[in-house]
Amino acid sequence: MSLSEDLKRLNDQQSAIIKKFGKSSLIIAGPGTGKTRTISVLIGDLLHKNVRLKEILALTFSDKAALELRSRVLEYYPHSFDQCWISTFHSFCARILREQYHLVQIKPDFKLLTGFKEALLMNGICRRQQPEAFAEFGKVLHRRGFQQEVLTFISLLKSNLVSPDEFAKVLESCVELTPRARARMRELLALFRLYENERDNTGYLDFRDLISLSIRVLQNQQTAELYRKKFRVILVDEFQDTDPAQFLLLSLLKGDDDSVKTAVIGDPRQSIYRFRGADPGMMTPKGPFKQKYQAKVFPLALNYRSAKSIVTAAAKLHWREKSDTDSLLEARSEEPGFVKVYKVRDELEEARLIARKIASLLIYGENRLYKPSDLAILVRNNYQIDLIAECLQALHIPFAIAGDMKFFRSEEVIALASLLKVASTSGSKQCEALQRAFASPVFGIKPLWVQAVFALLTPAFTIKTFFERLTGNQLEELPETDPETMVKAASFAETVQILENCGEEPLTVVFARLLLVVSSLLKDPSSESARNVLHFRGMISDYCELFQAQHARLPKVCDLMPEFDEWLTYYASTLEQNSETRSEGVKIMTVHQSKGLEFPVVFICGLCEGQFPVNLRENLLTSTSSLEAMRQAFNREGRAVNFFNPYPIS
Repeated sequence: MSLSEDLKRLNDQQSAIIKKFGKSSLIIAGPGTGKTRTISVLIGDLLHKNVRLKEILALTFSDKAALELRSRVLEYYPHSFDQCWISTFHSFCARILREQYHLVQIKPDFKLLTGFKEALLMNGICRRQQPEAFAEFGKVLHRRGFQQEVLTFISLLKSNLVSPDEFAKVLESCVELTPRARARMRELLALFRLYENERDNTGYLDFRDLISLSIRVLQNQQTAELYRKKFRVILVDEFQDTDPAQFLLLSLLKGDDDSVKTAVIGDPRQSIYRFRGADPGMMTPKGPFKQKYQAKVFPLALNYRSAKSIVTAAAKLHWREKSDTDSLLEARSEEPGFVKVYKVRDELEEARLIARKIASLLIYGENRLYKPSDLAILVRNNYQIDLIAECLQALHIPFAIAGDMKFFRSEEVIALASLLKVASTSGSKQCEALQRAFASPVFGIKPLWVQAVFALLTPAFTIKTFFERLTGNQLEELPETDPETMVKAASFAETVQILENCGEEPLTVVFARLLLVVSSLLKDPSSESARNVLHFRGMISDYCELFQAQHARLPKVCDLMPEFDEWLTYYASTLEQNSETRSEGVKIMTVHQSKGLEFPVVFICGLCEGQFPVNLRENLLTSTSSLEAMRQAFNREGRAVNFFNPYPIS
């Protein structure tokens, strides 16, 4: 659709933003109010008014949102050869640092720590420490849950631009801390220093470093002026999810020059990253953006997505965050819609109820109005997914779990993982892994023949004995089958021979052999099977890269296998929002994954007090009062940003 057509389709509230766009604008965009289209048209209108594409900086919080916005804008001007600065905050900062690396003494080819690599890094640090040296945390030092809490705590500090040295200084000056709280903080400080030293020595930056180093770049007046002249317009989407460091970055980009037009867009009620240190108060009438820049407020309050009954029900909820569009959101959809609330005893009864209701909508619904892909189920955690999936399966309802968070349960990954265990174990464990791999449909061996083989197994005639006879062409006592199946089984047996006793070999070499075994699965890279294998390869690659950086050698298979299942599950959890499910079944997804999507019917489970919406629990590493005392001590120092503590005060 052309820009002129889209301009005509805007409502009065959306048109006002385009016509009155000036020095600073605060756009409070309620759900379903056409926010993305309005931003796209605003950029298109600016281009029409001779602002160059390379003079517009548009920042958002996800690759998906950046791609959608970029695609819409380039539809208006497909032949533009200008640089495009529509990206995520972190991609923008990485771009700045690769241009201005010399100002902050880093290498231009720096490497980034993903969430998975951060976990590996912290695990390596904690494994090298003596528990006796940590009186408070020594007993849990090697536990993954504790290590993740430490990483979350470090992330909070770095999002507030706190360095280890500043943390140490404030810790000593904070007289309100109890002796035990001070001891805990000192141990956290020690782990913070170890993390920063290890990250620096291995040549990595984490995502918080991208922001803080970019701030240092822009604190150079000459460089800041360069970028202010470069960007005549700055737009920030999902502004409710910014943290103090990101707001400072925006302030340095804009400066005090009103010639840089700036608009921030979002809704305090749609903040989903408070647990990472995001401050939805940034968007409120008393928030820093409106106060600092005297921003003009534009509400978008006409909801085109939801039925009136749904908008009305949402308005009646008790919202923690206040919004300029309170009580203004108006439903414009003509769909009748419905809101139904069910009370159940527990999660199992809830899952069964959801499955039955979905079955009635699909089978008994009036004229079968819905197909499975019209329905979505929103969950908070993996436990809920497992129960719901089991109940849907029992009623033969097709479903798909959004993203790739369950890729580790796919048949391809289970088969490859079993073969890795064959390479690094012995005895009964090796036989178990062999049987699991041999039974996998990935290798195309007839399942009935496989079961016939398993029926022959005894303590004296193990699966290894079977493979030895197969490779030795001793087929007399083996179950009969067709030549094609026998060839596949013999090929599998040869693979096992190659993999046995490879525990001391480099992991990269052994995994390369495994990929050759399943190379047929990679013929169509867009297939789900290929995606599962490639994700597994990504995990192995990340593990090898980080291990080599920490230990100055390639990892062996035996280095990974003791914690293999745990790392595989954790890696899968980091992929939660990396891709969309392409399936015609009922969609099961987390609340975060559902942001920006639309479905005719949505089931929300786990609506229990304190769980949905979740109450941010107290920090597990230190008491609420200690963290609040530290926050006040930080803010007495006259810092560039006020320390924001997302945890509840009481």
